[in-house]
Amino acid sequence: MDYSIKGKAGKVMGYVLAWLFFSVFSFLVYYMISSGMFSRGYNYVWNRFLDKKVYNDISYMADSYCYDYLKAHNREERFDDRFYAEKLNENNTNLRFSCSLNDDDHTQIPGNYDPAEPKQFIKNYEIELKTIEDTKISYVFNWLQFKAFFRELDDHSNYSINADGDNYYVELISESDENYVASFQCYVPAEFTAKDGYYYLNFWLSKLNNLRHVIFVLAFVSLIAVALLSYKLVAGAGLNEAGGKPYLRTADRIPLDLFSAASVLCVAGLIKYAVKLTTRIPVRVSVAGVIYDIVMFGISMIICGLIIIEFAMSLAVRIRSNTWFKNNVLFAFVVAVMHVGTRIYKAFGNLRAFWKVGLCFLGVNIVVGSCGTVIFLAGDKSGHLTVLTIVMWTLIVILIIYETVVLYNINILETACNTIADGKLDFKIKEHLLLWPFRRTADSINHISDGMKIALQDQIKSEHFKTELITNVSHDIKTPLTSIITYVNLLQKSQVNGEEAEEYLDVLERQSDKLKKLIEDLVEASKASTGNIELSMSDIEIILFIEQAIAEYDERFKARELKLVFDKPEEDWPVHVDGQQLWRVIDNLFSNICKYSMEKTRVFIELTKEEEYTFLSVKNISGYELELSSEELTERFVRGDKSRHTEGSGLGLSIARSLSEAMGGALNIETDGDLFKAILKLRNAGAENEADSEKEE
Repeated sequence: MDYSIKGKAGKVMGYVLAWLFFSVFSFLVYYMISSGMFSRGYNYVWNRFLDKKVYNDISYMADSYCYDYLKAHNREERFDDRFYAEKLNENNTNLRFSCSLNDDDHTQIPGNYDPAEPKQFIKNYEIELKTIEDTKISYVFNWLQFKAFFRELDDHSNYSINADGDNYYVELISESDENYVASFQCYVPAEFTAKDGYYYLNFWLSKLNNLRHVIFVLAFVSLIAVALLSYKLVAGAGLNEAGGKPYLRTADRIPLDLFSAASVLCVAGLIKYAVKLTTRIPVRVSVAGVIYDIVMFGISMIICGLIIIEFAMSLAVRIRSNTWFKNNVLFAFVVAVMHVGTRIYKAFGNLRAFWKVGLCFLGVNIVVGSCGTVIFLAGDKSGHLTVLTIVMWTLIVILIIYETVVLYNINILETACNTIADGKLDFKIKEHLLLWPFRRTADSINHISDGMKIALQDQIKSEHFKTELITNVSHDIKTPLTSIITYVNLLQKSQVNGEEAEEYLDVLERQSDKLKKLIEDLVEASKASTGNIELSMSDIEIILFIEQAIAEYDERFKARELKLVFDKPEEDWPVHVDGQQLWRVIDNLFSNICKYSMEKTRVFIELTKEEEYTFLSVKNISGYELELSSEELTERFVRGDKSRHTEGSGLGLSIARSLSEAMGGALNIETDGDLFKAILKLRNAGAENEADSEKEE
């Protein structure tokens, strides 16, 4: 494909010619279709045009030749007909006519009518002739001028008088002569005697009739040529000779929406003008008029086509260069509005609440006040409207006062928030200074310091627990590890006999097991706290399960001389738990009883059932002073004795609490002096289905 400048110019010239031919041929096709040449034939078209042309020519002769004849006749003057005799000569015109008037004398106006001449069109017309048209003259006078003028008026004059204040309007109507109706007998000879409009009109209509099918084909061919050249021009628009990256012309840099609007307006105007030309086809009775319409139609269509192809080429270039969207005035306007709006929004967002609300109030006041003023100014200043305006402005003043009080309250609240944010937690708002809608907010702000103090204490406690955790983990891991390292060094450096070596190995084995158990507990505690454990839930008879656990620990309880008191219900019931994990929880509780209970004391076990949960309560007297709170006892690596002389990792209660929560229950620890109480909450069988359905709802 040729993308050179020369090739593109050739395509443009071809497009212009093809579009010109298409426009002209299309006009002619429309001309033939609208005139009836295709449907009714040539004779119908020719006779219809003869009817209109003869009438137009006769009307012209009535306004010129007949009018001049009557004027001379009324004035009793000699009519000089030399000019019209030459004009009506058979060598100069193919129109023949004679005329007679409807006056008393049946005046005959001579023409060029020949009864013996062969005729191809005969028609009679009646046309009204006005010798002098009615005229009206208006005068404006004041009273004195009117009196002087009135005395000079002819009594036979036709006039009318109208008064408006001090002015008088006098309308004089001149009398007109009599009008006539002229009867014209017209014809066109069978053989043309002059090469006038009739001759040329017949010539071109016959040519057009003979070529009517060829013109239709030429219009279709020119349309195909226009389509092909349009495709080539649009396909090569903006490309250089190598067909590479598109380049932008000056027209391609015009904003697309402006370019589109201008193109649409121009094309719409040209099409409207072209349609106007086509509507004149049926009334054209001269070759010059038809040729003028064809030429103007062709020129307008060429300009219209050039605008369309230029717009299509420019749009193709914009799409290729990806500038069609951004190169728009509307797009730039939207971007600018969004940019300004974003900046205003950010600036408004950075303002204090006091100023935000104040600006909103100001906008409302301006709108309401402007509406009230417009209503007053646009009205009829009646008493009711004035009262309404006064009432409206009174309400506006009251609204402004209320808004001022609201802004004062907002300023107090905002100042209080900023003061507390600066660290002054003891700051309090005087609530009696505020409106009642703001007092609840003020009360909440006054309690912020209390909440922040509690949160601060919780944070300090959490940090304390973390420090204790690190210390305890270090202590519990370091002790067995130090023993293992020490005895390994002894075995390596000293010569020991068999009995002593076995003793050292026993110590190493015991400390290794302790370290292993500690690490396993630590892993289990981590899994339990994160919920990363697999549960196999089932229904278990809880009383039977507790009795089995008591039987397992019976010897150990007796070794510590602990008396077990089990308040057992009469009937057993199932709980929905993981049996293995529940055993770990019970095992930990009973193990702690054996380790930390004071000897020769009682241990109380109580089992109660409620609607959804079963509660297992275990109480014992501690053999050590409980220096920790109930919350601290369930932390990791925490034991009842801070000196940490007892065995254990301190992870048991933490693991037990996590396992209980994983099974849908809970484990709570309560202490009262040396009294240690553990309450285990378990979900009853069947209650878990109700809980799941509630979650789904």
